[in-house]
Amino acid sequence: MVTLASLPTLDVYVAFNPNEGSTALFACQGQALPASGASNSYWTNICNGTNVLSFTTNSGKQHYLDRVEAATLSMVVDNRDGFFTNGSVNGSGYVLDSRCPIAVTLTWTGTTYPAFFGLTDQITENIIDFSNSTLTIQASDFLKQLSLKYMSSTNFWKTYAQSTSATNWYRCDST
Repeated sequence: MVTLASLPTLDVYVAFNPNEGSTALFACQGQALPASGASNSYWTNICNGTNVLSFTTNSGKQHYLDRVEAATLSMVVDNRDGFFTNGSVNGSGYVLDSRCPIAVTLTWTGTTYPAFFGLTDQITENIIDFSNSTLTIQASDFLKQLSLKYMSSTNFWKTYAQSTSATNWYRCDST
C-alpha cells in the first residue's frame, strides 16, 4: 500500500467570458492558465475552498478496437452563494453557461499536471432546500467539437486538413 505524504492541489479554471480581450472561443487553449490558486483576466479559479464537491473524467476508448472518444468531465459544485449563477458574486459579470472553457489541473510537489481541458456542455441546477443548491457541470473536450464538423463538406479538406493555421487543428503541445 502506498501512502502519499500530501494530496495534490486541485485547480479548476473557468472562462466565464470566453471572448474576454477579443479572444475568440476557438483560441481559448492559447490563453495561459494562471499559477495554482490564482486567477487572471481570462481564467477564474473556482476552487476557493469547498466549491468543487466532486468530479470525474473519462477519456480514451471503451474497447481495444473502438475509436477514441471525446474526453468528458462531470463535476458537482456548491452554488449556495450563487457564485456560478450571479455575475456580480463571481466578479466577472457573467454566469456559467454552455460552451464556457473549463480546465482542471492538479499540482503536486511543485509540478502541475493537466487533468481536463474542454467546453461546458450542460449545467444542471440541483436545489436541495431553501438555502442549498449544487450545480452538475457536464463538459467535453475539443474532440467532440471536431466530430461535429461535416467531413462531407467540399471545403473540409482544404480548410482543415491542408491548413497550416494553428486555429484549424487541435494542437497537443498546449495545455
